[in-house]
Amino acid sequence: MIRYILLLGLLVWSVSGYCQRAASWDSSSLAKQLFNDVSYLSDDRLEGRGTGTQGEKKAYQFIIKSFQNAGLKPAGINGWLQPFEVTASVALRKFSFSVNDKLLAASAASFTGEGEIRNLPLVNCGYAFLHENQTDWAQLHLNGKVAIINAAMPEPNNPHSALNGRNDLESRAKKAQLEGAAAVVFYATDTLTALPSTKLRKSNGIGIPVFVVTAIQSTAPAGNISGRIVLKKEVRTAHNVIGFVDRGAPTTVVIGAHYDHLGYGETGGSLHANHEHEKAIHNGADDNASGTAGLMALAHRVANLPNLKQNYLFIAFSGEEMGLLGSNYFTKFPTIDLKQVAYMFNMDMIGRLKSAEPILGLNGVGTSPVWMQVADTTGRWGVKVKTSASGTGASDHTSFYLKDIPVIHFFSGTHSDYHKPSDDIEKINIGGMVMIMNYMDDMIQKLDSKGKLPFLKTKDEDNTPRQLKVTLGIMPDYLYDKEGVKVDGVSPGKPGDKAGMKAGDVILKLGDYTINDMQGYMKALGLFKKGETVPCEVLRGGQKMLLNVSF
Repeated sequence: MIRYILLLGLLVWSVSGYCQRAASWDSSSLAKQLFNDVSYLSDDRLEGRGTGTQGEKKAYQFIIKSFQNAGLKPAGINGWLQPFEVTASVALRKFSFSVNDKLLAASAASFTGEGEIRNLPLVNCGYAFLHENQTDWAQLHLNGKVAIINAAMPEPNNPHSALNGRNDLESRAKKAQLEGAAAVVFYATDTLTALPSTKLRKSNGIGIPVFVVTAIQSTAPAGNISGRIVLKKEVRTAHNVIGFVDRGAPTTVVIGAHYDHLGYGETGGSLHANHEHEKAIHNGADDNASGTAGLMALAHRVANLPNLKQNYLFIAFSGEEMGLLGSNYFTKFPTIDLKQVAYMFNMDMIGRLKSAEPILGLNGVGTSPVWMQVADTTGRWGVKVKTSASGTGASDHTSFYLKDIPVIHFFSGTHSDYHKPSDDIEKINIGGMVMIMNYMDDMIQKLDSKGKLPFLKTKDEDNTPRQLKVTLGIMPDYLYDKEGVKVDGVSPGKPGDKAGMKAGDVILKLGDYTINDMQGYMKALGLFKKGETVPCEVLRGGQKMLLNVSF
C-alpha cells in the first residue's frame, strides 16, 4: 500500500505540467480517479476479470457504482446490465473417423460443427480453389456427400501467384457446405502444408463436421467415410454495463470500453510463456482497465457538463477478449435505436502512452469526413496523433462500424506485457491517460453541436484472410509512422530472438521483400515456410545490419 501511495504521489506531480492548458478538468483529481479505478480493476482480487466469472461480477458492480455516482440512468435489460451467453470452453466429447471401415489418424478442425455421418462417399474437390463458379462446383455433385480437400495451395512455388495470402481453409470448407456437402475432410501430401488447426475455438463452427487427416497422404483418400463429432461446451453468462445521460436529444453518442480480460489465461489469448502449465492471474491493467477507467471518468465529466446537448450512452463491454462478443450482442440487440447514434468512441488500451514519444493512435478516421476536422493534431494536449482510416480492427468499435456508424478507437500502443500477467498497475502512465482524457473531452465538446455524423465505408488496410505458416515472434509498434516495422518486444525462443533481434529494431527487408509498413510485413511473412532461412535487414541505432532468420 505504501508503494502505491508513493507511486500515486509521483503521478499526480507528473501530470500537473501536462494539464496547465486543460483548465476544464482538474489534473490532480482526474489523476487520482484514474489511478484508483485502474488499481481496483487490475487487482488480484478480481482474478483477471474473466468473461462470465466472479471477477467480472466484482468489476461490473464497481462500474455500476461509478455510473450511479455520476448521475447516469440504467439503460440495460436488467437495470444496468445486459446479460448474454458465451461459450467459455470447447472440448471433444466424442470422436470417430474411418475410411472404408479402416481407422485413419485424424482429428476435428478448429472450426468444425457437430454431426455424424455413416458410410458416405468421398468426393475429391482438389484444392477447392479450382471450382470458383457454380457450374464447376455443380459438376462435383456434392449434395449429401463428403468433400475431401487438399489443404495445400495451387502454384505453391510461385511468389507472384494471385492466390498467395488467401489460404483460408475455413472459407474453402464453407464453400463445400454451401454446395450441399454433409462433411469436409482436409488432408496434406507433404509436411510443409499447413493443415487446419485442431485447437477447438469457442465461436460457432461452419455447421457440419470438419475432419483433419493428420497423417501425410500420398494421394487423396478415396472410398466411403464414417465419422462422428460431438462437442462439450461450457456456457457462461456475461454482462454489458450500460448507463445513459438522457437530454431528450434526437441523437445519442455511444462511448465504450471493454472491461473483461483473460482471467488466468485459461480461455485462450494468453501470451504468457508457460500459461498452459502455470496458473497466473492476467490483471490487464492496460488491457483494458485503463479504457474502463477512462470510460468512468468521461461518464462523470459528460454527465456534469451543462453545455452539452446530445444524449450519451456509456457501455462497458464484456466478452471482447473472446471475440468482440459483448459489443456484437449489443449491436444485434440494442437498448436504443442505432439509427439515432451520432458516432461511437472506443477506448481500448490507453494506459501506456510512451513518455519519450507520446503518440496516440486514432483508428477509424476514414469512417466520417468530420473526424479530421475535429482531431487536434497541434499537440496542444501533449500528444501527437497517428491516424488510421480503417473502421475495422480487433476491438469493439468494429461492431458499430459494421452497422454504418462512424467510429474512433483511441489506443496508446502495444507493449511486451500485452496479454501477459505482467500487465500491472505499476506500468501504467497515469499522466499519459490524463492527456488522453483531455484530448477526448476536447473532441466531444467540438462534436456535440454536429448531431449525427455522416458515415463513410473504409477500405480495410488488409482485409485478405491469411493463414501464416511462420512467425518472427515479435510485438510490432503499431504507432510507428516511419518506413519499416518497429519491434516493441521479442518473444524468447522464437525465430526473431534466435536471430538476435532486439526491441527498438526496425525491420526494413525480409528476404527479397522491402517492408514499408505492417501490411507489407504480413504479406512478406505469408510467402515463407517453416524450415527456410532468410536474411532480414534491420535498422538498429541508426545503423543497418543483417540478421539471418530461420523459421
